[in-house]
Amino acid sequence: MNEITNEYDALVMALALAVSAPVGVGDKAKDMVDYAEQLAAGFDAETVERAQAEAIIKAAEIRGDEPTGSA
Repeated sequence: MNEITNEYDALVMALALAVSAPVGVGDKAKDMVDYAEQLAAGFDAETVERAQAEAIIKAAEIRGDEPTGSA
């Protein structure tokens, strides 16, 4: 796993963890969503969209599967 060195990396990781959290960890997943929302508030919409795209790929890596739409 890559080292988190800035708020953008933290946003990508928080988004990835929120969407890859297994069922039954409700509060922890919600905490990641809340944290991601706080971080996202510091970025413009284009940057947040880029982070979301990276988070989809990272979430797939965390789960050990291929992201949707990959070749």
